[in-house]
Amino acid sequence: MSELVQRTFQGIIEATNKDASLTKGVFRVTSELDEHVRVKNTARDFEFIADEPEALAGTNLGPNPVEYLLASLGSCQVITYQVVASLKGIQLNNVKVETKGNIDWRGFLGIDENVRPGYHKIEVETIIDSDESPERIQELIKEVEARCPVLDNLVNTVKVESKISIVNEKNPVV
Repeated sequence: MSELVQRTFQGIIEATNKDASLTKGVFRVTSELDEHVRVKNTARDFEFIADEPEALAGTNLGPNPVEYLLASLGSCQVITYQVVASLKGIQLNNVKVETKGNIDWRGFLGIDENVRPGYHKIEVETIIDSDESPERIQELIKEVEARCPVLDNLVNTVKVESKISIVNEKNPVV
């Protein structure tokens, strides 16, 4: 069990029990076309590239967006396991999450309007190394499945609001 994780999140829980406004947050990412289909992303003080393999007109300098989605899910699951286990006093030796997404490119390419452009199925395998009892691990699994933010975003409808701004000096949009 990570004492740092336990102390940090226990402190957050105690503070928010006194002031619920502390639980509200906003994350921002800026994504901008770089070259071909490569995209430069900025999140807080971090820059990372999203790209496609060469077979999809990319330069293969980074994972593609759907791979980042799988990484987001896997990472969030691992973090949620660590946080929940720490708060419940459950000892974890290691947690590894393997994700796999099944996709049919016909939707993205506009070939078949009956095919979704995103994943049709995401498979998640979690490997937990722990000396805890099977009952405690089942309790942990149930909590993580209920509390993982990225999993929640994938299995429940999230309201997405889009705003489009068109910049064209030759033909200003009125």
